[in-house]
Parts: sequence; structure tokens; C-alpha cells
Amino acid sequence: MKRSVSGDERVGVRSATPKGSTPLMRSLSLSGVGGAGYTPWVGAGGTGGGGGYTPWVGATGYPTGGGGGAGGAAAGGWGVGFSGFPPLAGEEYGPRNLARRPRDWRADYNPRGGLSILPGFVTKGRSDVQDYHDPQRRMLHPLLQYQANNPPISHDLRVNPFDTSRYDLFVNLARAHNQIDFAQLATQPAASMMRLYHPHLPWYIDVKPSHPNGVTVHDVLMYVYRQLMTPISGRHFWNEELGEEEREGVTKAFWERCGTSQGEVGRGVLQVDFLGRRVIFEGLARGRGGIWEIKTSKVDPR
Repeated sequence: MKRSVSGDERVGVRSATPKGSTPLMRSLSLSGVGGAGYTPWVGAGGTGGGGGYTPWVGATGYPTGGGGGAGGAAAGGWGVGFSGFPPLAGEEYGPRNLARRPRDWRADYNPRGGLSILPGFVTKGRSDVQDYHDPQRRMLHPLLQYQANNPPISHDLRVNPFDTSRYDLFVNLARAHNQIDFAQLATQPAASMMRLYHPHLPWYIDVKPSHPNGVTVHDVLMYVYRQLMTPISGRHFWNEELGEEEREGVTKAFWERCGTSQGEVGRGVLQVDFLGRRVIFEGLARGRGGIWEIKTSKVDPR
């Protein structure tokens, strides 16, 4: 019998929900993001390779990490070092011990917006991310080319784009999309790599081709989804670069995405949570230096 394959398996996304954790318990009162009405979510703990490592909510209401036994940080939890929980890779971060700006963030990222995201006015922070410039002027495929008044695609970036129940991914098609649409080259001439960015996302998304012909529409959607589903580390949340308002925005996005799903909470804060409610993907637009801006709009509040 042929086994059905989920969308997450097709794009190589592995669930980060820890094994062996106890059921999580939540307060019935959910008033406010700042902590009123929230109670701690605690995993089972344990020893060895991080079993039972689950997010934990501190007194501030922020999802600060937590976990059980040695090696828990390496299992993908945050491990911020509160209440005896093991730190992540030896780093204890929190509101009283902020990390410096993470070196894996793009140099031109500014969490408060402003001049750092405007061409010609780039204020760069320290970063270990390698610069990239594409000297070739390329044209995007119409399925990805952003048009403000008529976006070609409408997709919630928190959802697997290859979910077979979605028939309205490309809104301008007069039919359901198919594998031929996904196989189209993302650019002309073809690209061996595409670098994407979003003004509110600290990381670049580097798209590599899955076929020798070049980056395809499928590759773009796959790499964006796969990276945005990546759990963040404690230093990405508790650092000198983010202010209280930015942390509250990430926290609110985390709770809205998780809802009442214990499985989602177990995955921790993901990169997509930095986008807040700006999670409806509407295409790509040409940016500076041959890289591409991810254009999004806000999701309707629940």
C-alpha cells in the first residue's frame, strides 16, 4: 500500500516537538501579552539528549524557553537559564542579561525600521553573514512578481504552501495550480541562487536550486517555508538590539500562531513570529544589489 506523504515531509520540514514531554497546562485567563493571565508551561525534564525540552513562560509572559536534562539545548529548545533550566550552548540570556546583536543576523537589519532598510541609507551592524550581490538583472516569473494592486499569490507563511487542500495559492490563475506551475523557473535568465529578505526578518533567506536548470517557483516557496519554521535561540530574543515593544510583538505573534495547540507551543518561537501579523505572502519585488524583497500584508485578526 502506498503511504501518503504529508506536505511537511515533501519539503523536508521536521517537527521540533520534543519527545517525552508531559502535557502542557495553560491558564484559562489569557488577558494581555505582558503576563497577566499566563501561567508557566513546563516540560517533563529528564536526562540525556534533551528529552522533555519545551518552552516555558516566565513572569513577564514571554516564551522564554525551558527544559529538562543535559543536552536539552541542543535538541532545539531555547534554554534561557531561568529557574534552573539549562542554558542554550552555555549562554544564559534574559531581561537582566541581554546578548549582543546576534552575528547571524543580516547586517542591515533594524528592528525599529527607519533608515537601515532604505537603499542608500544602510546602517550596518556587525554580522558574520556573507555579502551577496547578483550583477545580472533578472525578471521574475509572473507567479512571483509582486503587483501592489493585483498580487499574484496570497499565502499565509505560517502554513505549508504544498498542502494539497489549497487550490487558491496563485490567485490570478483561472484554475487550480499544479506541479507544472511549481516547476517554472523563478527568474529569467535562470538563477543559481536567490537571496530574499523581509524588512522585519533579521535573517536572509538564500534559495538554492533543486534542479540544474536553476531556481524554480517551488524552490522559492520551499526555502521560505522551511526557514521560517526554524526555531530561534535565546540570544535572538533577549538581546540589546530588540526593545520591549519588539519582544512583545514576537510574543503576541507566537501565541496567535500557537492558539491552543500544545504541539505548536512545543516547537517554540519560530522565525516567522518576527513578522507579527505581516504573514500573507504576496510576491517578490526587486531590491538592492540583485536581492529580492518578500512582500507581505497583514493577516485578518481572529
